[in-house]
Amino acid sequence: MNLKHSASPEPSLAHLFTISAGIGSSDDTGEGSLGRRVRDSVGEGIFFGERLRGELLPGSADWRLKTSGLMRDSASNARPAFVVDDGEYVSARWPGDTHTFAATVSAKLLGS
Repeated sequence: MNLKHSASPEPSLAHLFTISAGIGSSDDTGEGSLGRRVRDSVGEGIFFGERLRGELLPGSADWRLKTSGLMRDSASNARPAFVVDDGEYVSARWPGDTHTFAATVSAKLLGS
């Protein structure tokens, strides 16, 4: 059996959609063993892109974990829910520190 291996494509980013959303309530749920949890809910919203569009479900939330008094110390655990124009539901999850993630992806794309 002869298997051909091709080189992996270069990593790249492609715009999928833009989100426009209202801000819902912010509920401080108090201290826990890992830090302070804050639930930031999303209001009504829409998303739109070349291949994907629809509505953001209100009540979707980001469960932030605060470890100090600084805003940037919050580890995010965002879980938005979407309804696509064809009626299908899509859920997503963005865990972790978005600032660290963005810096890491940018460095990989730039070959650093």
